[in-house]
Amino acid sequence: MAERRRLLAAAAELLNAANAVKPIGRRGYGTILAFAFGWPTSENAPLVITGSALDALRRAIRGDYRSASGRISLLLKTISWALLVLVH
Repeated sequence: MAERRRLLAAAAELLNAANAVKPIGRRGYGTILAFAFGWPTSENAPLVITGSALDALRRAIRGDYRSASGRISLLLKTISWALLVLVH
């Protein structure tokens, strides 16, 4: 259960970073949510990267990335960091 939660959190982080690069919603009410999540992330990209990297370091020390799903979640986090560097 914890591994699934880790993967979902990393996927949500990647989705949020992708939304900061190119907003997901373009029409209708979805644009409000896309803006609400994408704007703070894109404006505070260095802060988001730092917080996420510190969390990844904490999880690495704890040993969360030893399993296959842990390594996949770390890969998703790394891709989101690259996207946020692109935004910055």
